[in-house]
Amino acid sequence: MNTKIMTSMLAMSAIAALAFAPAAQAKTLKPGNYNLAGIQQICLVSGGTWYGETYPSWGGTWGAGPTKEDATVLSGNYNSGAGNDSMIVTGSGVDWTEWNDGSAFLFIDSTITRIPGKCTAPDARATTRKNPMD
Repeated sequence: MNTKIMTSMLAMSAIAALAFAPAAQAKTLKPGNYNLAGIQQICLVSGGTWYGETYPSWGGTWGAGPTKEDATVLSGNYNSGAGNDSMIVTGSGVDWTEWNDGSAFLFIDSTITRIPGKCTAPDARATTRKNPMD
């Protein structure tokens, strides 16, 4: 096969692949304050951890998701590890799953939005909002 033809075919294949690629891929969240489902606030820390600003002893780890559609994945615990959380963020949407070591299970399909300002550590002596499992 002629080199010019082969080069043209490869170039056309690359152009076709780009044309059918998703226009915008979901981006991983950045460290900072976030409102979760309008019921909790969390702080993503730059080292890959997060904590609840409105619920004490709640937190875990976060980072880039395993696929381009799942931009950010958070996992964590509350109530000394008796309760568990998993959140998958795509754009401004979040699939939040929460369960405890008993039988309770909760799934929230909602939003996550950035809150301006610095993170505030939770006050471990008082809960300002109830956990969704309560």
